[in-house]
Amino acid sequence: MKIPVTTLNKYGALLLCLLANIALAQDGRSTFKYLSRLPKVDSAGYYRINLAPGLTGRALPDIADVRLVGTKGTFVPYVKSNSLPITRQTRFVVFLQVQNKIQNDSSTTFIAQNTTGTPVNQLWLRLKNTAVNRHLNISGSDDQKNWFAITEDLSLSTASANDNKGAYQQRIDFPSSNFKYLKLTIPNKSKSPLAILGTGIYTDLPAEPKYVPITGLRFSRADSPDHSTHLRLKFDLPYRVDRLSIPIVYNGFFHREVNVYTNDSAHTWLTSKTFSNDDKDINLSIVTRGLDIQIINNDDAPLPVKRVSAYQNQSFLIARLEPGISYYIIVGDPEAKAPKYDLEYFADHLTGTLPEIIHQNMQHNPMYKRKAGTAAVGGAKKNYWLWAGIAVAIAVLSGLTVSMLREVKKREQGS
Repeated sequence: MKIPVTTLNKYGALLLCLLANIALAQDGRSTFKYLSRLPKVDSAGYYRINLAPGLTGRALPDIADVRLVGTKGTFVPYVKSNSLPITRQTRFVVFLQVQNKIQNDSSTTFIAQNTTGTPVNQLWLRLKNTAVNRHLNISGSDDQKNWFAITEDLSLSTASANDNKGAYQQRIDFPSSNFKYLKLTIPNKSKSPLAILGTGIYTDLPAEPKYVPITGLRFSRADSPDHSTHLRLKFDLPYRVDRLSIPIVYNGFFHREVNVYTNDSAHTWLTSKTFSNDDKDINLSIVTRGLDIQIINNDDAPLPVKRVSAYQNQSFLIARLEPGISYYIIVGDPEAKAPKYDLEYFADHLTGTLPEIIHQNMQHNPMYKRKAGTAAVGGAKKNYWLWAGIAVAIAVLSGLTVSMLREVKKREQGS
């Protein structure tokens, strides 16, 4: 028996509408409150997508709720900046030259001070170009009076024949030593001395984090009777604040205790530090719309603070983008978990120089639907539209079934 076409026409439109709404509620994009579009790229490849403070302030502290969306609403794999290998920069630390004494008929003595304050097990010795055979002895001391042997009779290398720089470096390895002073002695044995230019070590340091200034900051100051200065910050939006900088122009020396609190009714303590002429930055990590910085003056006059700057540690995503595709970022789901992509296992391949793009201004996600059980605006009313939609869909399906059975029964009775 065929289903009457009139019955399908009667209920089909309503049923499809209800099912579409239910499908939208189950779409993975509909639980994220905010959206930001990316500019289209001209060529395929991996891109560095910088995340502005306006985006990270609306995200979870670890940006676990950030999703990159591509064609047909599919999520695009990405790697977060904190998942990349830690980049390091190499720096040459010059040891302070204390003595460079040349005795043509006996030896050359070079004394250097270990300025790092940590044990070392190698030195880089810089010499004027030479192609002679010499040996080196190294001893150590903490007072330049009592010297103790570290290593002896090390052969010095010679400059390369095609070197045209006039000087070369040689690495010297020895047992780890924490002596404050190191003495390098080169016996000349009645021969011409070598020209020692200096010594030091290469050290790997973590790359300094990059900070992005936060705009939309209002600043006010108040000196209270309890010998404290309060610097109150208010932001136009929630922002993740990782550093505060307080420039102070002051002719004298100062040493003040500083506390940072949230600028709300709870007034929650966040961190403390000591301010001085050489250290006026505060590191922290919080998503907030306001802060209260308390400077304890004791019996000193308040410091002349005229402004405060706030910064966010630069965050970015690395993802492969294709030309001609409209990508966008969604964020703002407090229950979202950080995604796991295969790309994380290849993060060490993504540390080179990559083209950079930045997302557009944030806007409300038009697909956003409040989750069932989430408090509605005003606080008390709950949103149960999803379950209501399912119940109505079941009722419609039941009514459709009953109606079809009645149509079939009428046709059978009339035949």
